Amino acid sequence: MLNFHIRKVILKSGDTRYRTVITKSGKGIKTKTFRRKADAKTWGSRTILEHQENEAKGINPCTVTISQLTDEYMHWWAGKDRDRVRLVLWWEKQLGLLPPINFCRHTGVVDRYALTLKMRWMLKH
Repeated sequence: MLNFHIRKVILKSGDTRYRTVITKSGKGIKTKTFRRKADAKTWGSRTILEHQENEAKGINPCTVTISQLTDEYMHWWAGKDRDRVRLVLWWEKQLGLLPPINFCRHTGVVDRYALTLKMRWMLKH
């Protein structure tokens, strides 16, 4: 069962932010920070409702490894850009040992930016 709580964070500049933490069995699984407490509460509620709705419909988030994602991405871009192969292989080598990421293929085709954005996000965290 998912729950959420909101933490008040005071920045060095004195500004206040509100961090919503989604938890499952007491373990934090997702966070997002907002300027307004109302936005933090709305996001937390919506995230929980989406999870419950997907659970009721039998939709489970899928887990995809970096290798699987890069293979699908390269299949989509085959023959379109020669330099892309080198870049994607480099990313796969850098991130291939990481645990699987949560990424669902809603359309059956990986968006051309999804891989890059997810990798950038993973490097920041």
